[in-house]
Amino acid sequence: MNEQLDEIPPGASLLGRKLISVDAAAGRVDLSFMGKAEFSNRHGTIQGGFLAAMLDATTGLAVLSALPDTETAVTLDLNVSYINAAQVGPIQATGTLTHRSRTIARSNGELRAEDGTVIASATASLRIMQRQNK
Repeated sequence: MNEQLDEIPPGASLLGRKLISVDAAAGRVDLSFMGKAEFSNRHGTIQGGFLAAMLDATTGLAVLSALPDTETAVTLDLNVSYINAAQVGPIQATGTLTHRSRTIARSNGELRAEDGTVIASATASLRIMQRQNK
């Protein structure tokens, strides 16, 4: 497993990110996030920018799960579709690697409420590169 999956940067900590499971062979990750009251918009639901950040992490970790420790990836683009409002509380996420070449990877991500309702989905393209100091 890529050791970067165990790292929790400050933004991931703010989002309450927890790694639930990893299938490196399939390029799949399951995560959970916490939709905090501080993330609410004027409607009392989680503001879309926070959901996009959760999807960015989800799609990125799906790619990282399939990379060796000597490589990393950074997001080139993220296309988010908002489907249902996200209430304050736990949010489940699944990310899947869908394509990988030597320098580019593509992945999908999905956020769900605890009851399984799909909140948002995303597709992402990431640049694969060598890690510094590895």
